[in-house]
Amino acid sequence: MIASVHIHKNGGMQFKNFLLKYFGKELCLEYGKDNAVLERFFSGGKNPEPKVDDYKAYKIVYGHFLANRFDSFDNIELITFLRDPAQRLVSNYYFFKRNFYNHSPICHMIKNGLTLEQYIDLEGSKNVQSFFLANKSIDDFKFIGILEDYEASIKIMKKIFDLKLNIEGQLFYYQEYMKYIFKKNKPKVMTFDKFSANKNKDKNEKKYEISLELLEKIKQNNLLDYELYENAKIKFNKIKEKYDV
Repeated sequence: MIASVHIHKNGGMQFKNFLLKYFGKELCLEYGKDNAVLERFFSGGKNPEPKVDDYKAYKIVYGHFLANRFDSFDNIELITFLRDPAQRLVSNYYFFKRNFYNHSPICHMIKNGLTLEQYIDLEGSKNVQSFFLANKSIDDFKFIGILEDYEASIKIMKKIFDLKLNIEGQLFYYQEYMKYIFKKNKPKVMTFDKFSANKNKDKNEKKYEISLELLEKIKQNNLLDYELYENAKIKFNKIKEKYDV
């Protein structure tokens, strides 16, 4: 089984739609069950130990869980997407600013005036990508995509796992897409393959503009994530050459 770790603000909704089309009902979406994730980003929750029998119907499980969640399973293949740490962090701040979750202390803090500069210094905002990898190295993953090179990442994943389109998945995806395009206040920039409910409607550029002073502060607070990201890019570029992408 494939275990796909969805790190916050790393293109997760877009990637979920891709997985739906290729795995259909064999995709298990799992969110909110990992206590470690909930304790760091929200306020605690249940963390039932995963049981093999509960996942027999699935080829892939995708959600906000740590990379070690399925360590007790045999033949688990890990995958995830990484993103430039500064861009991910700023995107996460504005996500919490746009979407209020009553059970999230961070949302309450932002509602009460927490600035981006202050958010950067919160322990819960530091080295988030390394946290999700749970002390695993990039070599423990069958595939690590790079969000800034999303199209190439998808091409590589298709080749690694020999993915074929799933009719049930395509139908479900199309139904969800049709519901989405009739929603009010949807993002101005949207294509059939890349609609996302979590897209920042007020950001038209590909990257957030970050001052040099703020960027330096982010780098100092996220040294582990920067090392992880740079090493993953080196490996990713080698794989691109291997698959001629």
